[in-house]
Amino acid sequence: MKLIKFYSDTCGPCKMQAEWFRDFAFGIEYEEINIKDDTDLIEKFKIRKLPTVILTDNDELVHSWIGATRPEPIKAYIDGLREGQIEED
Repeated sequence: MKLIKFYSDTCGPCKMQAEWFRDFAFGIEYEEINIKDDTDLIEKFKIRKLPTVILTDNDELVHSWIGATRPEPIKAYIDGLREGQIEED
């Protein structure tokens, strides 16, 4: 699994979320992508609002969070998947 956060340098909620995500350990691969740097992934995953965080598995979308989502519910979702308490969307 891989967690990807899409953001923009001019997005206020993105900056707020960046503070929350700093030094947070999700326990899986994590990547931040500026929307001006990777239009292919933006189109592939149909990113329309920022910030957006997506969880992928084998390059397929598992779940997405739109808006300034704190890291704790994202981590809880990932842990739930690992423990079999949550099924993929």
